[in-house]
Amino acid sequence: MKKISTFLIITADLLSYCSAALVSLFAYNSDILGLSRSLYSFRVDIFVGGLVIYMFILFNNGSYRRSRDFTGLSRLLSLVKGASVLGLTFIALIFILQLTIPRMLLIFFLLSLPLIGIIMRLVIGKIESTFFNNYFQEKVLVYGAGEKGVSFVTMSERIGQTGLDIIGFVDDRITPQKELGNPKKVLGALANMEGLVTEHNIDRIIVAIRNPDPDVIIKIRNLSLKMNIALSFLPTKQLWEANPIRIRDFAGLPMAHSTLEEKPFYDLTKRVLDIGMACAGLLLALPVIILISLILKIRNKGPVIFKHERVGLNGDPFTMYKFRTMDHKSDPYSHSPISSTDKRLTPTGRWLRRTSFDEIPQLLNVLKCNMSMVGPRPEMPFIVDQYEEFMKRRLLVKPGITGLWQISKARTTEIHDNPEYDLHYVENRSIALDFVVLLMTAIFVVRSFTH
Repeated sequence: MKKISTFLIITADLLSYCSAALVSLFAYNSDILGLSRSLYSFRVDIFVGGLVIYMFILFNNGSYRRSRDFTGLSRLLSLVKGASVLGLTFIALIFILQLTIPRMLLIFFLLSLPLIGIIMRLVIGKIESTFFNNYFQEKVLVYGAGEKGVSFVTMSERIGQTGLDIIGFVDDRITPQKELGNPKKVLGALANMEGLVTEHNIDRIIVAIRNPDPDVIIKIRNLSLKMNIALSFLPTKQLWEANPIRIRDFAGLPMAHSTLEEKPFYDLTKRVLDIGMACAGLLLALPVIILISLILKIRNKGPVIFKHERVGLNGDPFTMYKFRTMDHKSDPYSHSPISSTDKRLTPTGRWLRRTSFDEIPQLLNVLKCNMSMVGPRPEMPFIVDQYEEFMKRRLLVKPGITGLWQISKARTTEIHDNPEYDLHYVENRSIALDFVVLLMTAIFVVRSFTH
């Protein structure tokens, strides 16, 4: 079945490349934007050469390895990186081989390639989850049947289609075969783990304990190496404090750093893009803003714009703007609704939340430098006050209108219950990741109108 999955993905990438080439050629020759200077004839040699280079780049970036990441974006990021490298390759070949490729045609192609590629990958992902999900799942043992382990299993089952087939728990403290309030049972103790791995053909062990014993971790790690299976840890305060460092280059030497890596070029580029997108967004959304404001004013009591104190970069408070979605008598500093059936939501508010149109006023926060287009979701002060130390790292970057949590399957739960998404973004932030998150957000908004 892994071969079928790889075949589907490769087919999607081939179709994406062909579609992008045809779309860009049509857009250029039809002069849709009025920027074309002449007609360009299709050249098979350039088309095939570019296809071979593109597929090699994707293969070299690990795009066809059968592995899952919890955000689900690693393969999509490889498409953006692949298109970028292909663009640089084309530019180099144009100068070296004196190729004649119109600049606007190349720009059309390089912009459409990742967009079409991501859409095709999402379609393939939907096909896999609908028809082959049981075949592509990883079989998992969870070490630790305490509160953290049970919470993880319950969350996985509620989210659904996580790619994990959780076989059961392993725990030295609880009697085997005991029910734990969910369908999974304790199958044995640590001493039985090797036999369980063989019996159930396990692909991954997940350690879900707040205070793991170092000796136990060494035994599990040695077992995972011996059996050639993956080993993962649920994020905890203790795990972060035990390993708060990242290996990065410093003066040509590998050095351990506990501070966040500075990315000045990324920060500057992101700020310029934020301002451009916020200005464009406000101009394009102006008719929608006026219409929503009129509807809220007529149908609901209270102000149209809901102003709320949130915690931003470096823990500094700021005022965040949203269209009002809850009754004006509701406590503004209670937990946010996680269900459309919440009685505090107004009928108009339910629709605004479903389409994410309630977030439009936050474009003003982007212009005021309080927020970015992509980043961790800003939390209320009373929630930040309850943060464990490792969770405060999400305050090291500017909060965003959208982010990894919003496009994940965990978005129906509280943000602070899923800090791993924001922590992953903080450590791996890049223009390519921001691009994919924005595109996925746009797809979610479109789907909200059709579902």
